[in-house]
Amino acid sequence: GKHNNWSISTDTGVNLLSPGATPYENAQFLLFLSELTTALALLDANKAIKLDRFEPEGFIRRGRLYAEQGRYELAIADMDHAIELDPGHTFPYFNRALMHYDRKDYNKAMADLDQVLRDEPGNALRIAAAPAGVSHRINGVIVCKVYRYRGRAF
Repeated sequence: GKHNNWSISTDTGVNLLSPGATPYENAQFLLFLSELTTALALLDANKAIKLDRFEPEGFIRRGRLYAEQGRYELAIADMDHAIELDPGHTFPYFNRALMHYDRKDYNKAMADLDQVLRDEPGNALRIAAAPAGVSHRINGVIVCKVYRYRGRAF
């Protein structure tokens, strides 16, 4: 039957949709494929937001994609907006904590994790938390237990 052959090439003729014969060419292909997948996911998230701008899930999805790209200001702004839409939803707080952690803003990360525990006492974070909560202030310094999530220590 009929079929379409697609290619996207660089200005030097390298087909970015074709895996190469060398590890470098394969890495280039995988990087391009990853960027393409993220761009398509961003389009989907933007469409979801356009369809229902009062639903926090679209902002959460787009914020996570922005964070994957290292675009933390946009990512955090989307989490902020999701929280405004549904202040009791803990998922944007948790994701924003991870973003603050990646930016080395540990105080904000801990504040968001504290909020998760206040809003959702049964959260898995509670298992590892100290009885008084995630963090304690001693002379203005935050002292906390170490938590692990997706390879990150809190």
